[in-house]
Amino acid sequence: MATGKDFPAVVDTRCATLVVAASNSLHPENADYQCDGVNDHVEIQAALDALPATGGEVKLLDGTYNCEAQINLDFNQTLRGCGRNTILTTSTASLVFLSAVGGAGTELIGITVADLQIDGGAGTISNYGIYFEYVDYSTIQNVYSQRHAVNGIYLLNSDFNQIASNTCQGNGSDDNNGIYLNSSNSNTISGNTCQGNGDNGIYLNSSNSNTILGNTCQGNVNNGIRLYISGNNTISGNTCQGNQAYGICLYTSDNNTVSGNTCQGNYNAGIYLPNSNNNTISGNTCVANSQVTTNTADDIFVAGDSDYNNIQGNTCRAGALVKKPRYGINISTATCDGNLITNNDLYDDGFGTAPLNDAGTLTTISNNRGVQIAQEKNYAYVKNTSGEALAAGDVVTLKAVAAGNEITTTVTAGDQLVFGMVAQAIEDTNFGYVQVKGKTVNLKVDGTTDIAIGDLIGTSTTAKIGMKAASGKMAFAVALEAYTNDDSNGVIDALIITPRQAV
Repeated sequence: MATGKDFPAVVDTRCATLVVAASNSLHPENADYQCDGVNDHVEIQAALDALPATGGEVKLLDGTYNCEAQINLDFNQTLRGCGRNTILTTSTASLVFLSAVGGAGTELIGITVADLQIDGGAGTISNYGIYFEYVDYSTIQNVYSQRHAVNGIYLLNSDFNQIASNTCQGNGSDDNNGIYLNSSNSNTISGNTCQGNGDNGIYLNSSNSNTILGNTCQGNVNNGIRLYISGNNTISGNTCQGNQAYGICLYTSDNNTVSGNTCQGNYNAGIYLPNSNNNTISGNTCVANSQVTTNTADDIFVAGDSDYNNIQGNTCRAGALVKKPRYGINISTATCDGNLITNNDLYDDGFGTAPLNDAGTLTTISNNRGVQIAQEKNYAYVKNTSGEALAAGDVVTLKAVAAGNEITTTVTAGDQLVFGMVAQAIEDTNFGYVQVKGKTVNLKVDGTTDIAIGDLIGTSTTAKIGMKAASGKMAFAVALEAYTNDDSNGVIDALIITPRQAV
């Protein structure tokens, strides 16, 4: 090409691109490789292998490609189709269609698979649609992966990848998933549709710090989204509907954030936490779950040894379907410790039972719509400096002069420093929980005074117990049952309240 001062030399900035045509492509004439409909993987692999070491793109034109052997991708390679009218299919059992495999310390990077359909064949003949192992900083986008015997998209030991806007449908039977991350961290899974898969829509196993955002997981045989031994993940803005187990399941998974999701019409619970700790479950909408049988599952279900989870700002509804949830929120076992249930909207939830069930230990329950006041419970974490061990049910006061939030016992009737009762045994100089509001079943009372339902309870002249508050004395509880045995100290059911003057 002639050059001059008016026409400077043109620098070729085009990347390496090779074109492959199917046997039935509409315009195959300008393709670099022409398939004949038999063993089309040969031409696709040849095109990938012909790219320079710096990478490049292989473009698959419209049409059907019959692939009977695995296609392998390498550093910085892109395999791109023309959308869903570029179809890879097979008649070979247990096939892995597209694979990229690096190693520990020799990870592959910069791989892109986009804009094509991978069909495992009638009866889910192939094993995987896409298989990445030790692949980082890569992208799988706008891929329609269906009818594979194992997983639609599978990542093993692969980090910092983008899995976006894919459809994984009808993959496998039991133990097979739409998208499966195994020991893979810091990936983003966004805008995908995972529907009708044989196990979970999206499954994370031993995978941490991933973002699962804006996906639709519907009608899967197990869960919409399932985490197993996976922590510090963010699950946000997903729709999990009509799955045959749970909408979202966190199994032995800690420190995750589950927010702004919609879990509706799932056969079991909407959100399920078995043996999972320190998770934040906030701003989710859970409606009409328990669709296998009325009154057997909950909108949010916490079970096993699940401790210190923060469950707040969720909306739980019974919904308009015939089958109804058992509870809006269910803290199901005494081994669930220290969970926080606050500011949830549980109006019109809970079939024939209640919006909330709390069988846990030291559950803080406050400001939830639809929850009875007797279920509200607040705790303070304080230090026992009374000089003796305190037992559950002991009445305590704040120390008049204290270095911090220290407590002791009182022998002053109507003591205005009293603020609650010990909720668990606390050794001297140790920290523990004092219940400062809400229902209790073990408030110890002075046996010298009859107590009627509704009486205000204040402090007695006997340390660590309460009595019916006299006029003008400070009260910290309301009696929910009567006590008329004047012979000895007893125990009543009482509602702990903010300390106030008796009238």
